[in-house]
Amino acid sequence: MTPVVPVESEAVTTGELGRRLEKFESTMTGTLGTVLDKLDNRPDWADVRRIEAGLSDRIKKLEDWQAWAGRLIIGAVILAVLGAVLVTRTAGA
Repeated sequence: MTPVVPVESEAVTTGELGRRLEKFESTMTGTLGTVLDKLDNRPDWADVRRIEAGLSDRIKKLEDWQAWAGRLIIGAVILAVLGAVLVTRTAGA
């Protein structure tokens, strides 16, 4: 059986503990400041809703235009067929 050799561990003194806590506190304060700045610079929800409403209106207008464009095309095709039928009947008579 081999003897157990004690591993040297770093003894932490009270002063060292205090320095480490101060370093941790300064890191956390900086991180918290960054988070608070980002929260302050975020867009307000009222702005988000306003932009969303504007985009919704634009989409509605585009959809309305597409419906009218489809109706115009269908009307033109029907009118062309009707014209062709009338020309054929008139030419045949």
